[in-house]
Amino acid sequence: PNSLSYTVSKAGVIAVAEWVSIIIGGQFPDIGVAVLCPQAVNTPMIQQNKIADQHLAIMDGIIKPSFVAECCIKALLDGNFLVLPHSQVQQYIEKKAHSRDKWIQSMKSLLQKQNRTKPRAADSTAEIFKSKL
Repeated sequence: PNSLSYTVSKAGVIAVAEWVSIIIGGQFPDIGVAVLCPQAVNTPMIQQNKIADQHLAIMDGIIKPSFVAECCIKALLDGNFLVLPHSQVQQYIEKKAHSRDKWIQSMKSLLQKQNRTKPRAADSTAEIFKSKL
């Protein structure tokens, strides 16, 4: 939630994948579309990230790439659209869909808690908005 560009691009990619699934799946029922939505995966990107221990994505644990691969295979075989290696993500999606206002408030609280316990460099987009206030 700290990065505007990440948040917007992720939402856009999911929306495009939904559209492709509907349009292509309607014309070619044997073609499936899936979107992989993991949180933290033990890759060089996480290992090299100097603030990885402060990132919200690790809140539910860092998982192995081999586990992500297994989840992808299972989801594809089951015909699932969303591939969610961290089981908690399904709950987050459901909470957001049920009450977006409550979800927004809980995200604000989570960020405030994170900022109190572990200060970190702000996202450049966030800095731009802060400077305008």
